[in-house]
Amino acid sequence: MTLMPLRIAVGLVGVLACANSQGAASARQAETRASAPVEADTVGCEFAPTIGHPDGEALLREFVRRDAAGEFTRTSAWFASATSCPGHEPAPDAAVMARNPRLRVLARAPDSLRAEVLWDRLMIGDAKVPGLEVDTLIALRTPYGWRVRSPVLIPHVPPPPPPRESASAGAPAT
Repeated sequence: MTLMPLRIAVGLVGVLACANSQGAASARQAETRASAPVEADTVGCEFAPTIGHPDGEALLREFVRRDAAGEFTRTSAWFASATSCPGHEPAPDAAVMARNPRLRVLARAPDSLRAEVLWDRLMIGDAKVPGLEVDTLIALRTPYGWRVRSPVLIPHVPPPPPPRESASAGAPAT
């Protein structure tokens, strides 16, 4: 009777150990990819070889400002010049309605910068899903200046402005 639970426990320990080692390997691979230099051009990448964005943190702050304004829900020349591989970005089929983005730098290196962006999320697509959203952005130094590492996450849109009261709404009926 006690053999079956013991076998299950031993099996679970093996699965968890395997998953933990795979997670560590994935984290090492992600860190290696994040610190790898950006190739000037890869198939379909459409890297814009223009000089720009001399400061990684300023680039990320401007990126978040433009994302919060909803600029990345449509084609943007600035976006193409600010990302490492704009041709690999998926077309946005949905957006996250959010406000109050807060950027915090997590790690700095001479050729990379990793930051966290916290958003007050209101909706995802048409569904009300209030809560805290956390995104991670990575900026990489290239021969053409700093770029946000592609692919970037789902774009954001601001909430609509509150309805304005019409001048006639408070006027007495005649």
